[in-house]
Amino acid sequence: MSSTNITSLNVSTRPAALSVSMVVLDRTSVIVWFTVTLLICIAGTLSSGCLITAFCVQKHMRRASTFLIGYLLCLDLLNTAIFMPMSFVVLLMSQLGRQFQADDVCEVSIFFLVMLNCTSNWAGAFVAVSRFVAIFIPHKYEQWMKRKSLVVMVAISCAFGLLVSVPPLRNQGGYFGRFYPLGNCAMGTKEGPLASMFVAIGSTIPTVIQGIFYAALVVQMAFSQRIRKSPVISTDAALTRTDNVQQRRRTVGRMLIVSYLWYLVCFIPVPVILTYYPAVFRIPTAFIWLKTVQLCGFAGTPVRKA
Repeated sequence: MSSTNITSLNVSTRPAALSVSMVVLDRTSVIVWFTVTLLICIAGTLSSGCLITAFCVQKHMRRASTFLIGYLLCLDLLNTAIFMPMSFVVLLMSQLGRQFQADDVCEVSIFFLVMLNCTSNWAGAFVAVSRFVAIFIPHKYEQWMKRKSLVVMVAISCAFGLLVSVPPLRNQGGYFGRFYPLGNCAMGTKEGPLASMFVAIGSTIPTVIQGIFYAALVVQMAFSQRIRKSPVISTDAALTRTDNVQQRRRTVGRMLIVSYLWYLVCFIPVPVILTYYPAVFRIPTAFIWLKTVQLCGFAGTPVRKA
């Protein structure tokens, strides 16, 4: 679930665990990492902010078809502008040996990160479904994008986000806090059905939904390309319209492929490595840079969805 995944080397920051020895990385390496991640946060925030402003200012962009994209941009803007930087500052201060109310900051930042990550994943799934409807069954698209339908999609995504983030506040299935030996903010999970549910609802199911609909679009695009090579007998105007439609579909198809691949590259490595190669997380430098890779997934949303 994006940056909320933890590793086997992390332990709870409850008072009894504060005696765990701290692993302090090279000061220069930590500062370089923090500078790079902060610049990515700033770039993601500015790009998301510019697109959201454009949606608000440009009348031709204020339509139902762009609403879900704008909603997704707002979610990721909150991540890159507030909550991810908060968690990175805690890690930096922990590595520099600075004392402050880190546990409270961690609980707030990770709660919102988990909620926003899950909500964003489901918003992305609804974007994929909407684009599928627009290309495969365009005569149903207007009905699909009615205001009532959009409200339902937003409500469902928010409900899943709360379902995953609220129970850990009461130590049910997991917990939020600062984890050692690096002193980073994270969500710890407890063995049991709740932890599995968090992963399934927060990440696995919406990711699979996106993959299924994007794959269907790719197949449809390939099929359309083959048909296009066949001789077409029609008027010049009809041929031009057909070519224009096919060209738009090819453009959308390429965008969807790149979008989903970027999503997979940024968000899938951590849960996969955590599950099958947990020893990688025992390398502290690899751990912090994997967090930066996940950050790129949020910062790149304006590029993927524009």
